Amino acid sequence: MAYAVSATVASILGIDIGDVNADLMAIGDAHLESIIGWDMDKGKDAEIEYFDVLRRNEYYVNYDGHMGFTLKRKPIIRVTDVIMDPYDAQTVLTLNDDYRVKYEDSIIIINDSVNLDVGTNMLKIRYEFGYITLPADIVACANLLAAYYHDSNHIAKNDAGAILKEIEIGRWRELYDISGSAVNTKYKRLFGEDGMIQLMREKYGW
Repeated sequence: MAYAVSATVASILGIDIGDVNADLMAIGDAHLESIIGWDMDKGKDAEIEYFDVLRRNEYYVNYDGHMGFTLKRKPIIRVTDVIMDPYDAQTVLTLNDDYRVKYEDSIIIINDSVNLDVGTNMLKIRYEFGYITLPADIVACANLLAAYYHDSNHIAKNDAGAILKEIEIGRWRELYDISGSAVNTKYKRLFGEDGMIQLMREKYGW
């Protein structure tokens, strides 16, 4: 999925939209996705997860006193199937009657009336996930990451491919240095303990 918007990246960089490099945009998107750990595209094929049931009617206080199973992906758009004992009896559970969904937390809560069969991979859950509309802060982060890769890619280099030393670039010394710190400073609000990425990790549970 494309998270960054080329027009916004061009605006951040102060370049024409036609000069935005699609490959570097893709690298920025891939970086964001590696941080998140999954594709946030709402068009992704249905995800399937299997869960072990250790004891019949094992309840967890942190899920309002009910049996809960936390899915790996979030947020949930739609739960397609919740099936007990998928390899044998294949009992299909019914939304509301047998289970409930905490969509933002990606938790399936099994109702007290359901006696799950004990065993390995005894509960199969198929669901769709992703954002119908990406949150603005995720898009902003994607745009900055794409701009970061554009700037990093265009740091002046010598014939050996090394970043130019200050003495080699004369009047451009304020923009380029051997450590590349000019670019890192420009995008410091992306990285670090108080950076945008860390704050979103905490907010969205990445």
